[in-house]
This record gives sequence, structure tokens and C-alpha cells, in this order.
Amino acid sequence: MTIPFLDLAAQFQTLRPEIDQVISEVMQSGQYIGGEPVRKFEERIAQVHNVKHCVAVANGSDALYLALKAAGIGEGDEVITTAFSWIATAAAISQTGATPVFADVRRDNLQLDLLKAKGLLSPKTKAIVPVYLYGDLSHRASYLDFALEHDLLLVEDAAQVHGLPLPIESSRHLATFSFYPTKQLGAYGDAGAVICHDDQLAEQVRRIANQGALFPQQAYQVEGINSRMDTLQAAILTFKLPFLDSWITRRAEVAKSYQHAILGCTGIEGLAVSEAHTWYQFVVRAEDQNHFKQYLKGQRIGCATHYGYTLPGTVTYGQRKGYPVAEQAATAVVSLPIYQELTDEQVAYVCESLIQYRR
Repeated sequence: MTIPFLDLAAQFQTLRPEIDQVISEVMQSGQYIGGEPVRKFEERIAQVHNVKHCVAVANGSDALYLALKAAGIGEGDEVITTAFSWIATAAAISQTGATPVFADVRRDNLQLDLLKAKGLLSPKTKAIVPVYLYGDLSHRASYLDFALEHDLLLVEDAAQVHGLPLPIESSRHLATFSFYPTKQLGAYGDAGAVICHDDQLAEQVRRIANQGALFPQQAYQVEGINSRMDTLQAAILTFKLPFLDSWITRRAEVAKSYQHAILGCTGIEGLAVSEAHTWYQFVVRAEDQNHFKQYLKGQRIGCATHYGYTLPGTVTYGQRKGYPVAEQAATAVVSLPIYQELTDEQVAYVCESLIQYRR
């Protein structure tokens, strides 16, 4: 049996007649940027998260940048974020002119360690950007409390927690999403969004994303970028949204099977288990990362590494060390196949292979 790490085509095949219809309707409309599908998508996402505003944008990286920029983050500011994430988390901070200040991560879930973050606070600290890595939302309340306690802007990198509600009430609080195709709510291309509860913040996000103006006839008030969600992606995502709860339920079932399989295994261990989890990835630590990946390859089971580096350890950020938990994680983490189209037979095969692994 061969099990790919991810099979996006399998999901398309299950929904193909409906997706084909959605695509056809958009193409026949002649409206390929903006329009009713984008407005409807923004409305639905805002409803899911019980917030006033959702602004659909071109991708998740832009969403982070736009949220920070709209809130006034820029040159001379410092923004605390995790040392262990996709590069876009840090790049969005840098692109505003601010300085990313990296905190090491917790060992249990590899998310930003607030004890370490507290020691990094300075008069220049203006914001904090936590990342809900792998889909674990269990410590969200602590990040909200930390931002409130220290009077910081909070921008949540929620790119991996689609399907879990993120209510927002503070005027100094935004959350951002990526709808990259691999996400549990994925587009057929790039797409992203920003949600917030503050009218002025939402207006500014929308203005910056549209070259600095809310609409073409308006005078350009700020330096903006071109970051609009395609009409086609909005229509596809709106169609997919009602399936999301059942997809997350299936992912949780797969994760539970994997968790049971690795109990007592030598050479691999799981991360913390949480009820507030989308299971965007199922990640284990391996005593020997390369050995375990080669073993899976021999079993014809796809795998990946999220991520094999720390952000401060990249050339971009000076190849800095001093983040021991993140540095160890980068040499140990392995992601297993987890998507809703996996069959029971495929899951059982992965589980048996995990049980048989010895290091």
C-alpha cells in the first residue's frame, strides 16, 4: 500500500460535480475580482468567528502584513513572535519596518512560550504574534491575557486553525488566515483573510490591500499593495465551508488512532493532546529524524518536516542560536499523513507501521 503525505485531488474528486458548477458560474459571470462571491465569503467567515469584520485578501502572508500595518506597526517597533514557524510569520513583521523579536517555544506543543516572551519585553515592544502551530488552539486564552496585561497589539497567526471559532472583542486585536490549498479549508490557489472587531482597523486593512484606496474613485490616502482575493477562490471557499466541521471530526479520528498507535513506541513521541485542535498536521518527535523518515519511506508512507529550521536560525535573521527547544524540535519533528480522505484501511496501515517501528 502507498499512502501519499497529502492527496488534494482526492478531495476534489469527492466534490467535483459541485465544484465544477461553482467554477462555471463564476466564469460565466464575467466578474473575476471582487463582487458578490467575495462579499458573501467575508460575511460567512465573520459569522463563524462572531466578529464584525472579515477582509478577504490575496494570501495568508499578506494578511499578516496588512493586520500589522493597519494597526500602525512600523519602523522602530518590536514585535514578539515564535522562533518556530513558517517564514511568513517573521517576514510580515520585517516588511512593516518593525523588528521581529523571537521567543523560544513550549516543549509540549511547540508554540510561543510566554515565560520567555515576558523576558523580551522592552519599551519598543508594540505587538505579539502567536502562531497556533499544527492547529492547536488550547492556549489561546493565555495569549489574549498576555497582550491585555502588557497593553500590546495582538495579531493571531491563525493559518492552521480553520474551523475553530476565534471571537474578537478588543480594538487592539486581529486574527489572520491562510487558505493555501493544503489547509483544511483550502482554496485552489492562494487566498487569505483578516478578521477584527474594530471598524477603523477593518477599513484600514481594506484600504491598504487595495493600493491605498477603498475604491478607485477615492483619493489614495496611504501607500498600499495589491492584495485582493480572486472571486473564484471566494466562491470555492464559501462552498467548502459547510463541510469543515465534518472534515475536522474525521481528522480528529485519524489523530486518535495515531495517538493510540504510538503509545509505548520506542524512538517516537507525540505532542500534547488537545480538544481544541483542527489537526492540520499530526506531528511526532523522533529520536532520529532521518532514520524515522527513511523507515516511513520504506513503508511507502509519505511524510514531511514542519519545520526543519528555526526562524532566528535562518540566514534572513542572522543564523542566531539560543532557542534550545525550537532548535531541538527542528531536528526531530516529522509530520504524518492526516487528511479527511484517508480510508480506515490506510489509517490502519500507518498505525501498524508506527507500532512496528523501533529505534
